[in-house]
Amino acid sequence: MCERLKDAGPTVRTYSAAMPVTLQDVLDNPNLRLRLRTGKTQTRRAIRWVAVTEVGDPSPFLESGELVLTTGLTLTEENVQRGFVEHAASRGAAGLGFKLDVRHRAVPETILRTAQDFGLPVLEVPFETPFVAISKFVGERIAQEHSAQLRELLTDHDRLAGALLSGRGLQAMTDLLRTITGGSVAVIDYHGSLLASTPRTTHWPVDRILRGDLPPDGELAARPIEVADAVVAFLVDRASEHTQVLPYAVNLIGLELARRQAVLSGQRELVGQLIEDTIKSRVAAGDAQQRLAGFGIDVRRGHTMLVATVNGGTGGMRRSPWSIYPLSEDGQEPVITAVIDDQLVAIAADTQAPRTVANQLLEFMAKLGPGARVGIGGSYPGVPGLRWSFFEARSALDKGPGIHEGDPLNLPRLLLSNPDLPLRQLSAELLKPLLEFDKANDAALVNTLRIWLTADCSVADTAETLFVHRNTVRYRLSQIAELTNRSLTSIEDKVQLWLALVALRLTED
Repeated sequence: MCERLKDAGPTVRTYSAAMPVTLQDVLDNPNLRLRLRTGKTQTRRAIRWVAVTEVGDPSPFLESGELVLTTGLTLTEENVQRGFVEHAASRGAAGLGFKLDVRHRAVPETILRTAQDFGLPVLEVPFETPFVAISKFVGERIAQEHSAQLRELLTDHDRLAGALLSGRGLQAMTDLLRTITGGSVAVIDYHGSLLASTPRTTHWPVDRILRGDLPPDGELAARPIEVADAVVAFLVDRASEHTQVLPYAVNLIGLELARRQAVLSGQRELVGQLIEDTIKSRVAAGDAQQRLAGFGIDVRRGHTMLVATVNGGTGGMRRSPWSIYPLSEDGQEPVITAVIDDQLVAIAADTQAPRTVANQLLEFMAKLGPGARVGIGGSYPGVPGLRWSFFEARSALDKGPGIHEGDPLNLPRLLLSNPDLPLRQLSAELLKPLLEFDKANDAALVNTLRIWLTADCSVADTAETLFVHRNTVRYRLSQIAELTNRSLTSIEDKVQLWLALVALRLTED
C-alpha cells in the first residue's frame, strides 16, 4: 500500500518559515530522534511531501521530492531491497526513512549500500517514533512555508501597486521587479521598442521575443501583456528565481498601458472629429484654427497630411488598442493621428520629415492587412492648406501599395477624392456601355473618346493620333453618343464624360 499523510498539529520548534523544509530540519528535530545512515552531504535536500509505502516497487505512487517512509514489511530479500531503493531513487525521492522494529533491528546493509550507490540519503527511524509524527512535522513546515510565501507575495503585490501609482512609470516597475526576482526584467511593446529595462544596459533579443521564438525551458521568458484582448507588449525576464509575482506584474503593466491607450484614444477621437469637420468645411476657418491649436497644431506653420489604409479598410482600429509609436508616459505620440472615413490620418509638422512618418505608418499598416499604402500630401500653412494636403494625400492612395506622394490637385481629382460624392460610381455607370461594347467587339470607343477630348474635340487630330480615317472617328463618336445617351456637342455632357475617364484612369492605376 501507499498513502500520503496530511498536515496535523502545531510545530515542535520555531523555524524560518520562508525556507523549505529539508532533511536536515527533520534530523535536527530532537523529538523525532532520527539518525542519518547515508548521504551526509545531501541533507539540504528539500522535502515537498511524505509518502508511506510497503510495496516492493513504489515508483507508480511516488512524486519527486518526497520523503519515503517504510517499515520494510515486504523487504525481506536482498533483491527486493535493492529494487525498492532503485525505484525510490528513480522517482527523485528526497530521502528514505527506514523504521526499526522486531523484524528489522537495524537498517539492512543491502539498503544502505544500494542507497549509497544511488546517492539516496537514508534516515533510521527508531521504533518509538511514529510515522505520523514525521509527516505532521513536515506538513506543518510546508504549511508555514506556503503561508510565508503568500505573505511575501501580498507584500510584493502592494509594493508593485505602489510603484505603479507613484507616477514613476514602467521603469519603477522593472526596477522593483529586479529587486524582487533577482533577474533582469524588461517591458517590450509589439513594435519591438524597449519601454523599460532593468538593468538598463541589458541586451534583449527583440526579434525572437516578438516571433515567440524562445525555448520553453530557457533562461529567458516572455509573458504577453494584453489590452482589450490584444497583445500590446511583453514582460520579459531572464534568470529570475522568484517568478510568482510576475503574473500580477503583467496585469499591473497591462493597466498602465491601457491607461496610456485610453489617453491616446480619447485625444485621437477628438482630433479626428475636428479634422474631419475642418476638411469638410463644417467649421469656420478661424474657429478651426483656434480649436486645432488646442491639440498642438499651429496651422500658421506648414503641415503635411498623410493618409494610410489597407485592403478592406481600417475599421477594426476603432475597436482595438493601437499606436503608431511606442506608448510614452503621457500617452502622446510624436505626430497627431486619427481615423477618418475608415482611413488612418497623421499630421506632420514642418519640423518632421514626412517620409520618416510615412515609413512608420506603412510598417504599422502592413500588420493590419494586405495592400498597405500611404499617401503624402504637400506641406501648406493655414486651414485651407490642411484640406488641400489631405486631398492630395488621399488621391495618392490610388497609386497602389507602398508610399506615394500626391500630385498637385486639379478640380477633377479634388472632386473624385471626396468620398461624400459618388462620382466614381456614377462615372463607372456612365462608361459601362462603352466598356462592354469594346470588350464584345474588340473596339476602341473609350480610347477614341479620351483622345478626342484631349485633342480639344478635333476629329482631324484624333484621326492622326489613332492612324484612322476621319470618318472612322466620326462614326465612333456617333456610337459613343448613342450608347451613352449623351450629346457630344453639349459642354455639360463632355465634362461628365471627361470626369468619368479620369475616374477610370485612377481606378486602372
